[in-house]
Amino acid sequence: RTNVAGWQSNNILQELPEFAQINQRILQACERIAESQHFMPGLTFDHQAWVNISPPGASNQVHFHANCYFSGVYYISLDAPKCGSLFFRDPRTASRMMPYPTTKQTSFTATEIKMPPEPGRLYIFPGWLEHGVEINQSASDRVSISFNVTARVKN
Repeated sequence: RTNVAGWQSNNILQELPEFAQINQRILQACERIAESQHFMPGLTFDHQAWVNISPPGASNQVHFHANCYFSGVYYISLDAPKCGSLFFRDPRTASRMMPYPTTKQTSFTATEIKMPPEPGRLYIFPGWLEHGVEINQSASDRVSISFNVTARVKN
């Protein structure tokens, strides 16, 4: 696990009726993304989901999720703006060999992109994309649900 100084539940939220609404939202959003990306028609999407509780001082190290098409996070509660941003690392490792001599990073020169979290917002990205979460420097817990989504041909 990549959680540093925080807590993660087991990957069972997809089985719990209390989480049916967010589970449905996750799958519907991934189905729309898959359709927009020309995935084969007739696929069934499955997912695993878990809760993260990141108290002050906690973070998530850079990682990726193997063997899934989509990964994501849904933020439940947090204390912005010091709760720590979700960030994505440029997967082109060669891009980090020689930093651009700029005074300010742009989408062209940046090797990481930060997304400040918002409660109630769902972030979805390719499972292969390296990402992490900065240290929670707020006075409150950052609570989120993370997930991985796979697809299979319907039976």
